[in-house]
Amino acid sequence: MAQDTTSSQVQDLVRRLQLLEDKEQIREVLYRNARGVDRADPALLKETYHPDGYEVHWETFTGNGHEFSDFITTETATARSVYHSVTNPLIDIQDHRAFSETAYTARTLVDRTPELGGWVEVVVWGRCLDVLEKRDGVWRIAYRQLARDGAKRTIVPDPLVPPALTCGRPDRTDPSYLGMAIAERRPPQQAGKDGMFVAQRHLP
Repeated sequence: MAQDTTSSQVQDLVRRLQLLEDKEQIREVLYRNARGVDRADPALLKETYHPDGYEVHWETFTGNGHEFSDFITTETATARSVYHSVTNPLIDIQDHRAFSETAYTARTLVDRTPELGGWVEVVVWGRCLDVLEKRDGVWRIAYRQLARDGAKRTIVPDPLVPPALTCGRPDRTDPSYLGMAIAERRPPQQAGKDGMFVAQRHLP
């Protein structure tokens, strides 16, 4: 009886560990998807969709996930900045398939001075509703649909622009692609003599 109990406990532990591993892999897919859009990296973004994956971005784009990857990264490369934050992933795994609801906030800053008299900042928020499938041991998005919960557009005639050296970039020159090598390119020390808020007022 004791041996049967131990075997059952081990099997239960294996199932729980597999569930945790699957959920972590799915979260990684969600995070990499956001990064692929922000860094205008179509190869990275395509890795998060199965080849027959489907993306419902409503009137912006609805169709194949890999085609969406090419479309959206061409768009984001033209923006001053694009930023996605994904949070609160709720993941329900059923065998080789999973449903995920993830909150998102997206911010874009685009120069629209000729048409609108300034830069346009658009902030949208809502949830990504994803069906993911595990094929050959790999989780990827099979279907994604946005549930939009709000949006705000602001025209900014004279936006604050951080110095070029400090800015993120919508391509593979972004410092995040250095990985751990980023520590080898550290800038020289600089004392915060003026204080953070004074320094911010000096941004161009």
